Order: sequence, then C-alpha cells, then structure tokens
Amino acid sequence: MRIRRLLRHLRDWFSAPLRTSSGGYAYVRLTHSPLFGENSLLGRGWTHLRLFLLEDAPFYLALPASVFLMYLGTALSLPLSLVLLFLAIQFLFHLIENALVYARNEPVHSRLLCDIPTHHGFNSWEQVKLFPNGRRGPTVTGFLLLQEDAVVRSSCSTILILHGNAGNMGHRLPFCRLIADKIRCNLLIIDYRGFGKSTGRPTEDGLYEDAKAALDYLASRSEIAIDKIFVFGRSIGGAVAIQLGTGSVGSSLCGVIVENSFTSLPLAAHHIFTSSFGAWTKFFLPHWLFLNKFPSLVRLRSYQRLSTDRFLPPFLFISGSSDDLLSPTMMQELAAAYSNATECRSQDPSEFLTSGTDGLVCFAKGKHNDTWLCEGWSDVLAHFIEQSLKRSGESV
Repeated sequence: MRIRRLLRHLRDWFSAPLRTSSGGYAYVRLTHSPLFGENSLLGRGWTHLRLFLLEDAPFYLALPASVFLMYLGTALSLPLSLVLLFLAIQFLFHLIENALVYARNEPVHSRLLCDIPTHHGFNSWEQVKLFPNGRRGPTVTGFLLLQEDAVVRSSCSTILILHGNAGNMGHRLPFCRLIADKIRCNLLIIDYRGFGKSTGRPTEDGLYEDAKAALDYLASRSEIAIDKIFVFGRSIGGAVAIQLGTGSVGSSLCGVIVENSFTSLPLAAHHIFTSSFGAWTKFFLPHWLFLNKFPSLVRLRSYQRLSTDRFLPPFLFISGSSDDLLSPTMMQELAAAYSNATECRSQDPSEFLTSGTDGLVCFAKGKHNDTWLCEGWSDVLAHFIEQSLKRSGESV
C-alpha cells in the first residue's frame, strides 16, 4: 500500500497544474512550449522521460523496493547486514593495502617516464619483454645489461635485480652502474607487472611469477653462464628473492642478496604505522585481513626445519642500521633463520671482507633506500659473489 501511495503522489506531481501570477491555475502543454516544442529534441526527450516515469517506473521502483522490504522483514537481516559490512570493510582495506604496498605511481610519472641505460654509460644492453602468464597475460619489461666483451659476457656472473615497491627500473640505473663498475657481471633488472611500462596489476603471486620468468629468461640465453646467476632484492624485492632462494629454483642459484627487507608484510605494516601513529594502530591491522603476506621469515624457518635434499644457496643479508622505514631487527631475524640459530651475530663490512662468506652485514649509517651508497658496500657485494663462486667450485 505504501508503494502504491508513493507512486500515486509521483504521478500527481508530474501532472500537477502550475499556479499563475493571477492566482489561478493553468496546465502547461509541453508540445506547445517554445523550449519544449513538439519537434525539438529536448521536448521529445522530456516527454519520453515523463512517459517512462508514469508508465514504466512503477515496475523498476517497486521490484527493488519489494525485495528491500522483504529483506528487512526476515530474521536474517542483522546477520546479513554484518556480513555485508565486513565485506565492505575488507574491500576498502584491500584497496588501501594495495595502494600502499604497490606504490607504482611514486614518484610522479613513474608509469610514463623511464630512463634508459645509455644515459648511464651502458653501451651493450637490450630491452626485454617477458610473459609470465602467456601472451594474453601481463607483459613484464626489463633491461638486460651485458658485458661488452663477448668472452667476459659468457664467463662472468649475472645478477637479477628485484627493486622495491615504488618507482621503476629506470630509477635504479645509477645503482646498476655502481655494481657494473665494481664487478664484471651482467645485470637483468625488471619492472614487476603494473610497474613502469609493464602491464597488468601487481599481486604477491604475480611478483613471484615475474621473478621466476626472469630467471627462466636468463637460463634461455646461450651466452650467459646459467651456473653463475645471483638474485638481489631490496625491501619487497628481498621478499621475492627469499621466495626464489627457498623455492624450487633455489638450487640453481649461486647466491641470494637481501637488503633492508622484512620478516612479513603485516609485521612491516605494524612497525610503520605504530611508529607513525602509536601502538593502538596495530589492533586495526590484524594479520588475517592482509591480502599480501610475503612470509619471508616463515619460509626460511620452514626450509631449515624440513629434511630436504634441495640445496639452499648462500645468502647475504645487508642491513642499514639507521633504516628509517623498517626495523633492522627484522633483518637480524631473517639472518638468524637462515643460519638456523636463535641469534645471529652481525658483521661490520671490514670484518666480513676479512673472514666472512655469508650471513648478516650491517652498515651503521645505512638507511632504507641509500645503504648502497655507504662506503664499502660494493666491496661487500663483490666479496660475497667471489666467495659464493668459490664455494660452488667456479672462478670469478
């Protein structure tokens, strides 16, 4: 009855007379109006709108209204409301989570502008396109930076570089230049799906697939020594590197370098938000609500607990003790899990260069994004690669 009364009022409103200046009433015929003339497009549209509202609208209005009233009248209305509220909160949480975890538009124009290796002194390089999920899936772009001398190219080591959660591979070319100046090696740096010129949307599993596709690509290159491949990962790239090192392809790697990464993404979020807004914020960030986990610590601990015949490659954990984003204790926990110890002793660069082979190396002045600029950083990396190659029976 309420719906019928509402529709009747609606009908009366559209057909109601208009009060004139003399106090009387006059009906306006739209077809004779200069603005809404019979032959005018606006006039015909207004007439059709009136006819729709008076003739067809009752059905379109009554059906959802009836369903809504039936829903309110059921005993399940409260539980259903709570479920819908939870789904809405979860959707909003995941929307914000993905925007923060995958800051692919930071800095501005990172999806549009990408520097090229030529501007940084690389004369022998190729642009690479990978298809981790087939030709119909996302396209992952990368730069393959090769040694100019063909003999050196085929005998030296190759490093796959997995960058952090922002920017594109062009922003990391100065970093690549530093490595190339110190170590005679080939470099492959990629932009994950959704970053830089790569297509698709980034996800945790997607990043793993992109890195795996990059390793498969290196293995397909005949001029690259497949038994001298290293993986370097910074921040979220470190989590991807750990997944590769502890996964099925780990035995094919000569070494893994992890810099300023985290034990898991939820714990990293807890640290960042509690440091900025207070300890109370962790109650609004339950682990089970996160879509992206990146459980690096669990992966390392699980690998050490399992009796497996798979070979775990050497790991180098580089930590900036002045990390302004993540807690350096996370790197200590990762290194401890790798060495299967309850506590991992950190090494300073000079100590590592004297007697170290793997494990944790700390740079006192290193921050989250600039540890690689610290004095002795490239020496530590070169020493680790040399020791790892000796361990595998190869020469540099």
